[in-house]
Amino acid sequence: MLPAPPILHSTFPLLLTLLRIALYRREEPFPVLSDAEWQRLYIQARQHTIDGVLTAAFDMLPPDRQPPLDLVIRWTAEAARIERHTTRANAAAAELCQLFQSHGLQPLVVKGPAIAELYPEPTLRTSGDIDLWFPTEEQFLQAEHIIREHHPEHHADGSILYAFHGIPIEHHRTLFDVAAPRARRYLSNTLIKRSAPIQPPPTPATAKLPVDAGIPASTPGSTQHLPAPPLLTHCLILSTHILKHALGRGVGLRQLADMAVALHHLSDDERTALEEHHRAISLSRWHSILTRFIHDNLSATHLSGAQAPSLRNAPNPLQKVLTGGNFGKHGAFATDRSVAPWRSRLDTLAAYISNGRLAPREALWHVMRLGASSARHM
Repeated sequence: MLPAPPILHSTFPLLLTLLRIALYRREEPFPVLSDAEWQRLYIQARQHTIDGVLTAAFDMLPPDRQPPLDLVIRWTAEAARIERHTTRANAAAAELCQLFQSHGLQPLVVKGPAIAELYPEPTLRTSGDIDLWFPTEEQFLQAEHIIREHHPEHHADGSILYAFHGIPIEHHRTLFDVAAPRARRYLSNTLIKRSAPIQPPPTPATAKLPVDAGIPASTPGSTQHLPAPPLLTHCLILSTHILKHALGRGVGLRQLADMAVALHHLSDDERTALEEHHRAISLSRWHSILTRFIHDNLSATHLSGAQAPSLRNAPNPLQKVLTGGNFGKHGAFATDRSVAPWRSRLDTLAAYISNGRLAPREALWHVMRLGASSARHM
């Protein structure tokens, strides 16, 4: 684990400034920093897994505002490693999609590589698991049979995880991380069916993967051949995913940056539709919290030189970002992987109770599902 700078350290607003510069390729006022302050920024960037993305901001800074040379060398070397890994992950995802499609399946790549295409430098975004979704239970089970030689692990939420060419791959049964039954029914009836590919399965000889028109595929050799949900659907996927982790152990700036660039590419009509979908699943308050954070800190319309809202009085999820880092691995609810499973579930339960005010109904259903899962594994 990286050493943690003070939670409310004054460099955090500067981290947000660098991230905006990198995401939108525009200049913003930036102060001269000491070597120690740059080191703190580097540690925070790594904690939030945005260290690769931030290197795209360096050429936008004046010469006297650049990081010290020894840190630039270390930082850019890490960015080069991230680019190599991301390229390998994208190639593995493309190969898997082609494999599944050759068997008549219709996988969609969600989050990760699909959203990275919205970044100015897609391969600088740190790649985690490759998440695949299949439109029917039959296709999910058939895909599991196809990759059985990779010995997939079964998770309590019904997903499976395995390694393909050294890249972690996760198959999901659901697109959205919601627990409330009414919300699950609404999303299934209105968006999941709409997200399923409607093209007939291609034959192996003529297979050509579809590209979602809502996500531009402009970077040669990256993810231009990966099938993905429409961008509006993807925004709801990201929102519910961020909420799940904000209610739990924590969420980092990489996930919030994904949401920021996705929102940036939505049309006004799509933004209205996104708000209506959140209202329909009783997550209007969460949508307001999330979009306010992004508007105040990570939007392209952020006023140059403006500071983030008062950090000491900041509401979640900003407070979660400050205290938790990537998926809460550096926060109060971080759990050592060596602890017993029951202790890990207890820590997660405590996090849901502590953070339930973000979305009370959804938090309650997550607690109930966690309890049911724990009972099955006792």
